[in-house]
Amino acid sequence: MAEPVATWTMDADALCRVAGNVAHVHKKNPTIRSVLLTVDAEGVKILGGDPYAAAYDWAPAESFKATRGTPVRIEIPREGLDAMTSFCRQHPKQDVVLSWFPGDGLVLQIGTSREAVGDATGMTPAAAWRGLAELFELYEDPSSVFLLDMGLTTRFRLVKSDKNERKADWMIRDPEEPILVKYGPHFRGLMMTIKRERHAEAVGQDGLW
Repeated sequence: MAEPVATWTMDADALCRVAGNVAHVHKKNPTIRSVLLTVDAEGVKILGGDPYAAAYDWAPAESFKATRGTPVRIEIPREGLDAMTSFCRQHPKQDVVLSWFPGDGLVLQIGTSREAVGDATGMTPAAAWRGLAELFELYEDPSSVFLLDMGLTTRFRLVKSDKNERKADWMIRDPEEPILVKYGPHFRGLMMTIKRERHAEAVGQDGLW
């Protein structure tokens, strides 16, 4: 096999986390059939989605080497995320070495164990990646934000209405006020927001916009 175009090392747990996060959001669909990795000396960003939801996450790299210009853009199949998370989950608290071979794929190695993920370059139109990037850039600095415990949303996911086609209608009046949830003509629910100042004291400003 030829020499890799890019090779980097990172924490396996960190890669498992970011790949898994994007995998939760990116469902298989005919429009965006691959996942985009953007890698440089700072780390790796993974981007994926479909026409209804999208996500990206980032983790640092411990070392990086590339034979071409950076950042290096890599496309892998959607199922490649599952292969990455499964492989890294089997080797917790270790470093994983990733090597990119255009035309062949991405190779992950921890000790003597290896996992290969195919090259999916071109499976997703370039315009789709540009569109997602523009949307994330547009909303990176919102004028109004609120902090929500996502676990609360799952309570309302299983609520039944009189028609299966009905979706939840959310009313958000103010970042500091409760959120009203409406299902159908009769059901109402409330979700309390989290106090941003208290959250910042607990986990730091890096978790906020």
